[in-house]
Amino acid sequence: MDTVRTFALAAALLAALTAAAQPAGRKPWDEGWASSQDGSSQEVTYAKVLSVTSRDLRKDIRLEVDGLYPDAVVYVNGQEAGGRFGASVSWAVEITPFLVPGSNVIEMDLGGRPLEDGSVWLTSTEKTAVALWGSALSVQPADEGTARVTQRLTIRTDGLQVADIHTLILFRGAQRLQTVAEARSTERVYDGKEVVQSFDLLDARLWSPETLNLYIARTTVEGADGSKDVYETTFGIRSAEFRADGFYLNGKKTVPKAVRLEDSTSRDRDVWARRLLVMKKLGCNTLEVGPNPPLPQLLDLCDALGLMVADTCPAAEEEGVVTLVRRDRNHPSVILWNVPEALADICRREDPARPVTDSVHRLDAVRPERETHPAGAGVKVVASVDYKGEELCFVTAQILDRAGVGVTDAASRISFSVQGPAVLAGGDAGDPALPFGMASALVRRTGEGPVTVTVMAKGLRKAVITL
Repeated sequence: MDTVRTFALAAALLAALTAAAQPAGRKPWDEGWASSQDGSSQEVTYAKVLSVTSRDLRKDIRLEVDGLYPDAVVYVNGQEAGGRFGASVSWAVEITPFLVPGSNVIEMDLGGRPLEDGSVWLTSTEKTAVALWGSALSVQPADEGTARVTQRLTIRTDGLQVADIHTLILFRGAQRLQTVAEARSTERVYDGKEVVQSFDLLDARLWSPETLNLYIARTTVEGADGSKDVYETTFGIRSAEFRADGFYLNGKKTVPKAVRLEDSTSRDRDVWARRLLVMKKLGCNTLEVGPNPPLPQLLDLCDALGLMVADTCPAAEEEGVVTLVRRDRNHPSVILWNVPEALADICRREDPARPVTDSVHRLDAVRPERETHPAGAGVKVVASVDYKGEELCFVTAQILDRAGVGVTDAASRISFSVQGPAVLAGGDAGDPALPFGMASALVRRTGEGPVTVTVMAKGLRKAVITL
C-alpha cells in the first residue's frame, strides 16, 4: 500500500473514531480561545464565549481538559467554577450552575502553561446519564472464536430515578457498523449506581497489531421524564499476559518492539497519525509513553493503527492514578500500566486484568529472569532478523550459554557494526536500562548490494548476518 493511501486510510479511520467520542454530547473545544497576558505576573489567561439557551441549561454542561496543567482554574462569568491542582492527567469542571441564557465568558488560567499542551472538550449530558469515564468493559476471549463481554456502568443522576438502559455492541466493519449483541434492563438508579450488563459474542474478532478489529458499546440511558442520553465506548477483544517466558498477545508469544515517546501530549492528530505509521513501517509495535500520560487521542490512534502501549502516569497521589486507569482502561492498545511503585496496587484494584510495572523500569526490562554468570566456555552470541523491509530491518542479539540460558554478566555488553550500503539508524545497545547480554539495532539500507551486520561482545566470537 503506498504512503498516500495509507495516510488517507488512517485519517478516515481516525475521523470515524472521533465521531464515536464518548459521550455523544461531547465536542472539541480547542479552537477560538483569545489569550491575554498580565503585565506584572506574565501569566496568560484564555477566554472564550459560550452561548446557551434556557433549554440547554436543563442539561449538565462541563469542560473536560486533558493535558499538562498541574495548576489550573476555570472561571465562568467571573466566578471560579473549579480547576485542578497537582499532577494532572485529565479533569472536568461542571459549569452549568454558573451559566445564564445568552452569552457567557469562560476563562482558563492554566498556571503559565500554553493551551496547546492539551485538549479542551465541551460536554453536555442529560441529568440522568453515564458518568464521566463511567464505562468499564471486561473482555475475555473464549474457545472457538467466542468472547464474553461485561460492561459496568456508573450512572450519574440528580435523585432516585427509574431508567431504561439499553446497550448495543457494534462491530466496526469496513463499510458500516453491525449490531452483534444487545442488552436492556430497567433499573432504579441513584447518583453513583453501578449497572452491570453482559454479552456473549459468537463470532469474536480479535484485536492485534495485525488485525485492527474494533467494537463500540453504545449505551442509551432513558430517564422517566423521556430524556435520552447516549454514551459510546470503543473497545477491542484481546488477551494480553506476561508469562515466565515472555509476553503473549491472544495466546501467541509476541515480542514488544518498543519506541519511547517523551512527547505524548501534542493534540495534532494528523501529525501523530503520520508519526505512528512511520513507526509501524520501521517495525515498531509498542509505544512507551512518558514521563507524562498520553492524550486520549493518541490512544485512539494506537487502537486504530495497531500499536500496543505501556501507559504512564507520573502522579504521586491516588487521584491521578485512578483517573488514568478509568480514562484509558477500555483501550485495547493499552497492555501495561507504568506508575510509581507505591501506587501500583491502586492500578490492580481498578483494573485487575492488566499487569503493572513501576515507572523506573522500561518495558524492555519486563522479561523473564535470567541466571547471572560470566561468559565462559560454550557461551556465544546469537543474532536474528526480527523484521525486514525494503529499506529497514531490526536485528536482535542475545548471549546464550550451552543450555540456551541468557548470560547477564556485566562484561557481556553487545555492539553492532554494518558493512556495505547501509547505516545503523538506531538501537538500544548500551542502554543502561536494558538487561546485559541483550540488544537490538535498526539498520537502514542506503543503496544496492549486500549488507552484513556484525554483532560483537567482549571475549566472544562475532556473529555475522547478511541482509
